[in-house]
Amino acid sequence: PSVQRQKLRVAVGAALEWLPQESILFGGSRAVIETDVTLEAGARFIGWEQLSLGRPLSGDRYATGTLEQHTRITCDGEPLLLESLRFSAGDRLLAADCGLRSLGVCGTLYAFPANDPLLVRVRTRLGAATPSPERPPSTQLRCGATLLGELLVVRCLAREPEVLRNLFEALWCELRPDVLGRAPSAPRVWRT
Repeated sequence: PSVQRQKLRVAVGAALEWLPQESILFGGSRAVIETDVTLEAGARFIGWEQLSLGRPLSGDRYATGTLEQHTRITCDGEPLLLESLRFSAGDRLLAADCGLRSLGVCGTLYAFPANDPLLVRVRTRLGAATPSPERPPSTQLRCGATLLGELLVVRCLAREPEVLRNLFEALWCELRPDVLGRAPSAPRVWRT
């Protein structure tokens, strides 16, 4: 299997933004992705993970392959989020309503610390992004947001990686002033 491990540590009073491009699971791939985020008291963090199954525009529909993904976020040694995802191409989970709903792109955005008013603002923005009869199916999104203590978790499913990326960038602009105390200033690399 291909293995990708990220270990992110954020010291007392420090801030980290971890905003990678999506991981693409090519058909036939056997991938293991592990992400550990360790926050010390007073640390601030915004990060996301995005995953695209296959390369539909190239004809790769992810007909074969496996994924094992683990994400752990802790603060001062206490777990804020511990989750795992495992599937194989063709699993019912990929098409099920309680799974990926046949939407080939999934992502999760994290922000710490967050509070109830910020959760309300994020949910309002997500409500504006949900599908409607006026939007074509290719831009459909399925999203939800929750607050686990002070950890904001936003989960989304999409048909296309660009749609999810654009939404996450908009959410980042909304979150950055409150979570990191900095105005949004998009990195130039996002447009190359």
